[in-house]
Amino acid sequence: MKKAVAFFLAILSACSLVACSKSESPAAPAAPTAGTAQQAAPQESAGGNVLDENGRIVKFDPPIDMTWAVTTSAVMQFKNGDTYDNNIWSRKYLEDHGINLKVAFTADGTSGAYNDKLNMQLASGDLPDIVHSYQYDLFKNAYNAGYVKDITDTYAQYASDYLLECQQKYPGSFDYVSFDGRLHGISFFNDNRAGGTLLWIRDDWLENLGLSAPKTIDELYDLAYAFTFNDPDGNGVADTFGLGINKDLITDYTTIYGLLSGFGVPAEGDGTYFRGADGKMTNAYLQPGVADALGFLNKLYVDGILDPEFTVKDANVMQEDIASGKIGMAFGRQWGTWLPWNLVLEADGVTVHSYPVPVATGYERKVGIGNDAGGEIFFLNSKFKNPEAFVLLCNTFSSVYNMYMTPEVSSIYADDEQYRFSPVVLTEPQEPLWQPVLAEAFRSGNSTDLPARLLNHYTKVSGFESGEMRDSEAYGLWGQYALGASVDICLNVYAKEGNLVQNIIGATQPESQSEYRSLLEDLVKQSFTDVILTGDLSKVDSFRSSWLSIGGQQILDELDALYPAK
Repeated sequence: MKKAVAFFLAILSACSLVACSKSESPAAPAAPTAGTAQQAAPQESAGGNVLDENGRIVKFDPPIDMTWAVTTSAVMQFKNGDTYDNNIWSRKYLEDHGINLKVAFTADGTSGAYNDKLNMQLASGDLPDIVHSYQYDLFKNAYNAGYVKDITDTYAQYASDYLLECQQKYPGSFDYVSFDGRLHGISFFNDNRAGGTLLWIRDDWLENLGLSAPKTIDELYDLAYAFTFNDPDGNGVADTFGLGINKDLITDYTTIYGLLSGFGVPAEGDGTYFRGADGKMTNAYLQPGVADALGFLNKLYVDGILDPEFTVKDANVMQEDIASGKIGMAFGRQWGTWLPWNLVLEADGVTVHSYPVPVATGYERKVGIGNDAGGEIFFLNSKFKNPEAFVLLCNTFSSVYNMYMTPEVSSIYADDEQYRFSPVVLTEPQEPLWQPVLAEAFRSGNSTDLPARLLNHYTKVSGFESGEMRDSEAYGLWGQYALGASVDICLNVYAKEGNLVQNIIGATQPESQSEYRSLLEDLVKQSFTDVILTGDLSKVDSFRSSWLSIGGQQILDELDALYPAK
């Protein structure tokens, strides 16, 4: 999630873990709740803590302090005078469990600042009690340094029935945060089929010029040319660029992922690792289509269709360019109407649509997606003395934040990115589960049988299409879940047409990747930028040789052993 998608919540806030955190796992349409024993009346221990009938802590009395780090984002919104330290989630956790959350630090999660700060904390050994990491390498390094708590027994004892079921349903996600069969954290429960990259285009520019979305790379060029030179915004000034990319190239939005995919290159992160048609282990950035894709980008650059200053513009600056109406289209993830294209709606009242990646002549579209055993990780500092507190937070979040919410509770706990104020965020893979159900409701016009959370989505999407709702949440959901929208494309075009290529790296990580990943990523960015600027395609061969020699081949060899051909 990614992802940067908003989530919504269920169960009334008054339903604290004292009353509902351990009940039998329900059958639909009841909301998932936490496990069995804590359903009994709580009792106070001699020390003041509230216990269930089996002696497990329900609430700490006096409260205990627990530190965490906030991954900030421009989409986060404070309500009613809330702060990072005092908000809807911190108050709930304090009331329900006697857990007093304290913020260790805040840092931007979209610019790399959060990861940089967390790595500094790791180097000093001064990690927060709860750590949220986007980087497996950091998690593994923290484990190797002895900073990660083994929560195997605590999880088995305290986890709700719902979370125990998730452990059975998504074993790869739990293997991902385990060492030697012992659980050392929890990660998102994944099904990444909806995680592909798409082409996002401003509707008004298409309409103003009487053009349509491109299906081929040649048509992409023609549209990008028109968006640059044919005054698509009608202001009489040459101030637009047809396609936006940022200096880092391989990022979530204003990326070159989609362009590469149109040349048969399943780009994703540091390069999707997979077995090619010849049965050999390979990486996306070694594919023959890379040269043609970079040659195409060079043509855009030479012809003035790319911003000549793209080499100094990161994703945050690109947000500014998009908001100010300088960029007409860009490749990005399926959550693009949440960020960055929400900025266009806010600035100009203009919508964007997503489209399948255009395909180059002689190539098949190949879209890279992550392995299901992966994603964001939440783990506990080994110094923290009450690991049950971590599991209690997980129980309560999942008991509130699920499909069976009411819109009223969603407005309290999830709308406007309120879920981000929780130090743990656990969700099942939403888009692949929800899109088919919502699509049927949209086609039939019948929402009667939708669970509460999906009814909220249905109402918001329908409201946006009718013009009755123009808020950011309705727009974000519309861009994902309307018929023909981004999730529909991922599941019913990419997946069904065999376009998806999943990274082979799952729970077992090659040792060499941790050592060489940053070096290889830097090589990709520098080499690809050089080719885009110079048009010298011979440098692509030099790049491949360098990639293999500075650690890439070692990773491929290690993966060959870790994931043998079937």
